[in-house]
Amino acid sequence: MSNPPTPRTLPASPVNWLWESVARLRAWTFRAGLRRPSRLKAPVISIGNITFGGTGKTPFTIWLADELALRGYRVSILTRGYRRTSKGVRIHLPGSDWQQPTTAHDGAYDGDEVQLFLRHLPAASVGIASQRYDAGSALERATTVDVHLLDDGFQHMQLARACDIALL
Repeated sequence: MSNPPTPRTLPASPVNWLWESVARLRAWTFRAGLRRPSRLKAPVISIGNITFGGTGKTPFTIWLADELALRGYRVSILTRGYRRTSKGVRIHLPGSDWQQPTTAHDGAYDGDEVQLFLRHLPAASVGIASQRYDAGSALERATTVDVHLLDDGFQHMQLARACDIALL
């Protein structure tokens, strides 16, 4: 349930109401079976939050990917690449030349979060696409993946998940 609007938030209330209504309707279409999520070969774990703002999704995703890799799992991280300038589907595989100082590998090209994943998780694959299924499919064609981590994925209902982890 939403908090009542304050004088500061009142101008945004109609926009918030519309956004919330569309999001609820969209979620209902998946729950009702009118739309079906796409399924990747490897299981997907979605990490998200139920509040707006920074709850540590990216650091938690890095931690979980590292823990899974230590246990022998081949991990991929699927992200939309927030604020990226690159287009289409992009993948980074372990051992690739992403560390070379080129325009294609700076923070603006694939997004800052992608750079964090690449720097902290050298054994993980990273897929970037607005439709995360496309990134996961590209990674599964290019390499072996045991588990996909979906960073900030609660709104991305188009992709079937094995598990949702909510951070507060």
